[in-house]
Amino acid sequence: LLHFANGGGLSVDFCFTREKSLYSERMSTVKLALHNTTNIPMHNLQVGATRLEPGMDLQPFGDVGVLAPGASTQVKMYIDFGGKTKAAKFDLCLEKPRGEGAIDK
Repeated sequence: LLHFANGGGLSVDFCFTREKSLYSERMSTVKLALHNTTNIPMHNLQVGATRLEPGMDLQPFGDVGVLAPGASTQVKMYIDFGGKTKAAKFDLCLEKPRGEGAIDK
């Protein structure tokens, strides 16, 4: 999803799970693995602006307060692709924007 070179040291991988969404039967559960490849802590990691096609919906993961140097964590987000084959596009933000991601169904 996001290579550390494009994410200011933040690396993000994702996978679709078979877990039911907490928000809607139509939403897919997506697990994100966040990894800080730098030697400084990353603060306030969150989903910023979204750019979704009409009929799509996204429930972001809760803010990650601090991701320590070299540390990893996993979070879940939920996406209703609305029957579309387009990517769910969104910004990943720290204390300032770090990178752009898109998840294809």
